[in-house]
Amino acid sequence: MFHAAIKTRYQNGRVYKKGKRQVKWYGQFREDQINADGKLIRVQRNICLGTLAKLPTNQAAKLELARRMGTETPVTADMLFSDLVLRWQTAVVPTLRNTTAMHYEYVLQTYVVPVFGQREIRCITRFDVELFLAGKAKAYCRATIRSMKVALSRVLSWAVKCEWLEKNPLNCDKNFGHSLRPYFNVFASPSKGWGLGEGDGV
Repeated sequence: MFHAAIKTRYQNGRVYKKGKRQVKWYGQFREDQINADGKLIRVQRNICLGTLAKLPTNQAAKLELARRMGTETPVTADMLFSDLVLRWQTAVVPTLRNTTAMHYEYVLQTYVVPVFGQREIRCITRFDVELFLAGKAKAYCRATIRSMKVALSRVLSWAVKCEWLEKNPLNCDKNFGHSLRPYFNVFASPSKGWGLGEGDGV
């Protein structure tokens, strides 16, 4: 995993409240991180500090923010899914057959990256993927949905091999996607299976 060293810098940050049904305190501050390319970058962080019940005053919220900023424990550098795809295209795509490479790139750029591109890969969950596929299943056939799933899973599995991600949230199994079947077009061929076939490799 990438780790970012926090460079000591004097700062107070700021706290603010947000929310309607349940108001919470949030803190904003800047932090130095070493990104995936080994370069030092400065990022703005916004973190939830707690509810008004836990932090009833502005001063309490400031103290909690100071405590969070005071840690010297290295933090994981964030990698966006779009950055991961670019790396995968550079390192893996040239090793694939032209037709296979073109298919994966088309599926990723047309369906997957527009949705997950600005998401941190460590924050993409199985639930997120199932919601994504369920939404697409309303308009696309099984074969297209399966292509989206395989392409997404293959890229995330590569991230695991590179130690940029702890595990692939998609880890396909025979039950994955069963909840999506009611959304499929009624004209979809019942002979097309949902699970990954041999050789798809995830």
